[in-house]
Amino acid sequence: MPEITKMTGREYIHSHIMVHADAQNIIIAMGSVTETIKETVDYLAKSRAEKLELLQVHLYRPFSPKYFFKILPPTVNG
Repeated sequence: MPEITKMTGREYIHSHIMVHADAQNIIIAMGSVTETIKETVDYLAKSRAEKLELLQVHLYRPFSPKYFFKILPPTVNG
């Protein structure tokens, strides 16, 4: 991704994660569905104190375990 940033002047990231403290569960998604999931995650965090996060994937090919596992919070269950 840094090479693409150098070539285009635009910063692209592999994935983005919404951080909610001590999240134990995670939803992994990409595309237009993520906006609905963001609202749902925020709602559940506020109304029910759910420990939930969204990992929004921007680039899935080629899959990079290096970037993917680097951003997973340690509090996420199995």
